[in-house]
Amino acid sequence: TFTGKLTGDVAATSLLIVADDGEAVRAVPDAKGGFSVAVPSALTGSYRRDNGASVQVIKYGYHLGPVNLGGAKVWRLTTKLPAVVDLGTVKITDKGGSATTSSRLTDRRSLRLKTTFSRSLLTDRKDIWASVGGDVDNDGLPNLFDRDSDGNGVPDGAQMSLDWKVEAKNVAKLNSKNVMTRSFYAPQLEARFREDFRTSTPVNTNVNPSATLEQLQAYQDSASQVSMGNQIMPGRSVFFDCTGNYFCTADGIVPVVPDQGNQKGDYGHFETALVLQGTGRLVPDGLAGMLIEKKGSSIISQRAAVIRSSIASPAILVSAGGVKQKYPLTAETTSIGGASFGNLTFEFYRPQELQTKPSLFMADRGGFIYRVVVYGNNGVLACKADNMQWSKQLIPITNDWDKGKNGQYLFDYDAKPKNGELLSITIDFWGCLKNPSEGATQPASGQPATIAIEANDWANNRATIQFPFIMP
Repeated sequence: TFTGKLTGDVAATSLLIVADDGEAVRAVPDAKGGFSVAVPSALTGSYRRDNGASVQVIKYGYHLGPVNLGGAKVWRLTTKLPAVVDLGTVKITDKGGSATTSSRLTDRRSLRLKTTFSRSLLTDRKDIWASVGGDVDNDGLPNLFDRDSDGNGVPDGAQMSLDWKVEAKNVAKLNSKNVMTRSFYAPQLEARFREDFRTSTPVNTNVNPSATLEQLQAYQDSASQVSMGNQIMPGRSVFFDCTGNYFCTADGIVPVVPDQGNQKGDYGHFETALVLQGTGRLVPDGLAGMLIEKKGSSIISQRAAVIRSSIASPAILVSAGGVKQKYPLTAETTSIGGASFGNLTFEFYRPQELQTKPSLFMADRGGFIYRVVVYGNNGVLACKADNMQWSKQLIPITNDWDKGKNGQYLFDYDAKPKNGELLSITIDFWGCLKNPSEGATQPASGQPATIAIEANDWANNRATIQFPFIMP
């Protein structure tokens, strides 16, 4: 049981006490600021393992920052906790909080690394397994909450995961742009929790230099969606604790309904969308909560979940088939050069992120994985390597579990590109249609269809260009 008292600006404030493996409990103060939260029996072992636990401040549903536990860079609790842990007085600040926690309850060691090992992909390099609740760069932010977990200046979302493969000739390119210098495997929870843009009317300063923050806000309120999903075991139920978030139900718990696979005795999936309408925020970076898994009435798992995204607007299409496109894109207004859908070239600007230094502005964002698909009937038809050509900023990547069946993935290896640089992908349209996903069929002639250029970052966030058209 964790107890204590919050002081300072405690409006809409709670604490997430996050264990090394990502399990968490939420402490909600009473009218006088006091709190007491019991750890479910299934989770007690999590608070006594490896790197200990940290305390994070959540305000209005967003991660505000860590709680300093009494000294320079003292962020974590010891793994030898008593049955009742009194955190003392926690003063809420604009960057998190500071506490008067007893030193016997804290861990004053600096950076702890669990395991090192070598990889054959890059020579003379060590990589580190990092827990989602650990803190590789010792800045007080658990790896799961930290956009730059290893502190190397490049967001994790722009750094390629080492379970993907590149041709040997492209390794030097990756190293030159700092996207392969991640000091550990990026922490991932089993559940996806991500920001998702799927729209044909983005705001992008490369085509609209005078775009205002008000326009961006209006766009995001209509186009940005937060979704989560994962496998779910038979006989279990999933809930999302979004206490304090503007989209939450009155009691702070959103039930998540799995698909029918779970009713058949095998693993099912759940996917739920949390619609961000009228948020008054730019980019839901830091949106936080807990994903609760139950078997009957018993809690099996209760894991922290947070969005680590800086995407403000997806990539924007400039031309298709040599013809400049006008927004908004619709099946009636899009056009290509000539009547042939043979080799079709798309030129586009990168997705953009909102930056605050040295001033508030939009900057192009690299480090995305691109894939081109045609939305067909009941699924997608993916473009493979022999159906595609691409510009020099992109390199092909593969993985062992996909083996190319879901199309060719292309990595934009410049994590910090200059604004206004065009990327291009050329597809053999009819060749793409010969690679359907399970159950998918080609759209009929004369029917509306969509070509999508998907851009995913390494933190599971997605931004998609949609090119609607009438099937020839």
